[in-house]
Amino acid sequence: MFPLRSGPILLLPVVQPHLRFFSPQIPLNSNALLSTSSSLPKSFPIPMESRDDFFCVDPKSLSIEQLNKYKNEILQLIDIEKNNFERIKNDSNARINAYNQGILLAKENIEGITEEITYEKKLTDEFKKEATSRIEAYQNGIQRANYG
Repeated sequence: MFPLRSGPILLLPVVQPHLRFFSPQIPLNSNALLSTSSSLPKSFPIPMESRDDFFCVDPKSLSIEQLNKYKNEILQLIDIEKNNFERIKNDSNARINAYNQGILLAKENIEGITEEITYEKKLTDEFKKEATSRIEAYQNGIQRANYG
């Protein structure tokens, strides 16, 4: 559970290490930050129950400058995530459009092949009729020659 505190606490999401305004080499979920960072108040990040995605801060212990820097970092992260989301959405839409175009081309190919099959069947039927007529004519000619 949360440590018992006598005043208000501020729960802040952890900022990605490369964007933090405090030392990124120090892990946030350890006491090393409290013992090595002299520029921050002792209460600056106090990890909650083995969670490293949020830390609690006594808001009175932070300067306006620290809060503004943190706010700017969070706004940068939000912008980065929005841009990533837009890029992923655009990539997905482009892929969906390409798949839909492929489906349309496949349908057109199938229609074209179906038309070709129908035409080839028609030609085959006509050729068969013509061949049958010739065979019958040859057979009739042979019969007339034999009985003639």
